[in-house]
Amino acid sequence: MMKEKSAEEKIKDAVVCLLQEKQFHKITITDVIKTAGINRSTYYYHYYELEKVLNEIIDVTIEELVRKMEESIQEPEVYNVSDQTLPSTLIMFKHIYEYKKYYVSLLNSDVSNQFSEKFIEAVKHFNRNLEVTFINPADVEIDYDMYTNFYAYAAFGQVQYWLKSGFKQTPEDMAEQLTHFLFLKLESIKVV
Repeated sequence: MMKEKSAEEKIKDAVVCLLQEKQFHKITITDVIKTAGINRSTYYYHYYELEKVLNEIIDVTIEELVRKMEESIQEPEVYNVSDQTLPSTLIMFKHIYEYKKYYVSLLNSDVSNQFSEKFIEAVKHFNRNLEVTFINPADVEIDYDMYTNFYAYAAFGQVQYWLKSGFKQTPEDMAEQLTHFLFLKLESIKVV
């Protein structure tokens, strides 16, 4: 038998569902309590403002993502990215797929900037815990802050692509592609 959702979970799920239908600033507490199937006093027992619900949804989603990514690299290990997908990258895409309702709602709504900023900052922060060795480092001077910024925005771009394509690829395919894209050393580019 499944455990019944708590009132807080029902409220958060209601906000996520409503974000698929209307802009956040147009969602009312009445909308939330009707969608959640709770009464007004239950809502106010847990929350006073919808912004607090939204911030909690975003923060919990991002914190859970980072926690899972960090768990995937508990033991110090060297990964050869030319033939191996990073476990944390695979975990990221699995998490997004598992919570795709949340990601789709948050990224396709008027709160997408707020969510994307926190997502990108979380990925940057996570990558600062990694020690990256570049191929032929003497050829080019790499600014590591710029690299982590590039990686985070590239990861976010892949997430957006995946959402817009309707999750056609598996989490494994997405992780493999992102790893290949990020660690590919181009030989040349021809303008056509």
